[in-house]
Amino acid sequence: MLFKDIFSFTSIILSISSIMPLKANAQATPFQAPFFETEKFKIYIKDPCPLYANVCDNVIYTGINKKNQQKIMLKGATLNESPSYNFKGYSFINQNHMYTLSPSADSKDLDTWTLTIIKKSKTTAPKIILQENGKWNYDKGELYESKTYKFFLLNSCIEGNVSCNGMKMNVINKQNKRQIIVNTETMSRPSNYDFLGYIMTSGMFQYNLNLTFVTKPSLDVMPIKDSSNEIFSEDLIEKE
Repeated sequence: MLFKDIFSFTSIILSISSIMPLKANAQATPFQAPFFETEKFKIYIKDPCPLYANVCDNVIYTGINKKNQQKIMLKGATLNESPSYNFKGYSFINQNHMYTLSPSADSKDLDTWTLTIIKKSKTTAPKIILQENGKWNYDKGELYESKTYKFFLLNSCIEGNVSCNGMKMNVINKQNKRQIIVNTETMSRPSNYDFLGYIMTSGMFQYNLNLTFVTKPSLDVMPIKDSSNEIFSEDLIEKE
């Protein structure tokens, strides 16, 4: 797991104080594109667990049949590889059918996922009744990127405001292809409100995209309860 000391923090208050007195809500921008799309289906995934978590048992699947617009909603969980619990996709149960969504085994292929529907039986072996490859939906023009993550800002501040909250960031883990949306606000210098980057909060942790060029731009991660105790940091990749 990426953050070795994550479970040592057993009591974290899910709040963060703002140092920026002048704030505005972000513009309302829809970002309801399908998570994944095959020839026959549009699939939306709601993965509410924290960014650092490999395991999540409260995932919601919404599938829409393109031909007849029939919709199905299922509750499921992440697929994880033992004993490391590496993220391998999602699994959902619909009576005697199991739906799985799995990313390509090729670590360089961020685009391809596979939808598999398996019918289970008490008297016969499980049978694959549908399997379709499709395209994972993410913005190819990432806003920022580090060794581990890609960051896509989904909505922005109202023009003219130096400080903004209520934004959303789509974050992709490049190593295991898990993709979630996290709450985001801008980070500004207290003395003159110069823009410094973005603060993202997810579960017990605060993720800072430091974009000041006094030092090299970086991603810094620390517990919300004790922001001075940095547990992870990596440089952002410079765009060519």
